[in-house]
Amino acid sequence: MEIVVICGSVRFKNEMLEYRDEQMTKGKWVLLPENMDIDIQSIDTRVKEEMDKLHLKKIDCADRVVIWDRNGYIGESTKRELAYSLNHNKPVEFIKNSEEHKARTWR
Repeated sequence: MEIVVICGSVRFKNEMLEYRDEQMTKGKWVLLPENMDIDIQSIDTRVKEEMDKLHLKKIDCADRVVIWDRNGYIGESTKRELAYSLNHNKPVEFIKNSEEHKARTWR
């Protein structure tokens, strides 16, 4: 079973959840950011840091990383996760919009 981790802004939560559901029907195990249902501005900085570390651990476990690059927006956390993925030789797929789903892949 392929493990896929999605990295992206929670502002695209609904699209990422749809993508997760689509991939799961294809037998993929899809991991999402922990903060999907949390107002990130309202949590303690230490909690946010721990959530960020957990997401990097998910990248370690993943066979493939999906960067949600909707409308060209990649936030600071996602940029950090992208750099981490590339530094750990993970295949990276960018999704530009929900219709396209597979814009380009880097390795």
